[in-house]
Amino acid sequence: MTRIVGSDFQPQDFDRLGDKLTRKSYRLEDVKDKIEKVAFDVVRFKEDDNLNNLWVVKSTDDGEVIVGMYDDAHPPEKKASVKGWSALPDNKGSEIYVYYNGEPLHRIVISSVGVPNTEASSLSKSITRNLEKNAAYRKSFIATIPLPTQQRFLNKYPELKE
Repeated sequence: MTRIVGSDFQPQDFDRLGDKLTRKSYRLEDVKDKIEKVAFDVVRFKEDDNLNNLWVVKSTDDGEVIVGMYDDAHPPEKKASVKGWSALPDNKGSEIYVYYNGEPLHRIVISSVGVPNTEASSLSKSITRNLEKNAAYRKSFIATIPLPTQQRFLNKYPELKE
């Protein structure tokens, strides 16, 4: 094996490097200055623009952690266009994430609306269709979003104020 002169890097360090690169959770306390809230308990790292790299805050016995929302092997399906509304279920079918123009806007816990997880895909399509075509549904939906997120989106997308 070739060793780089003056390097402290050991072969076993590759294992730790792999763990670091594919890490799925962090202690919230360790990264709180590097993240920003997107919606509810969904956060993202400030320097990361990729929408697939969203994290959810969870409580554990060891304190709060952020956990990657998507498995690298099974990210949610992406629409061909990021314009307008889209609602995508997570891998488990337990939550639906609603986006406007490709930006995350709201998270819906499927059990909270009385729909079984097996219907996540159908519910996602129905939500997308209603948000696109039904102004009263859209207005009602926007009213359920926490006020700071709602105001930020309405300022950024004034067409949603209709």
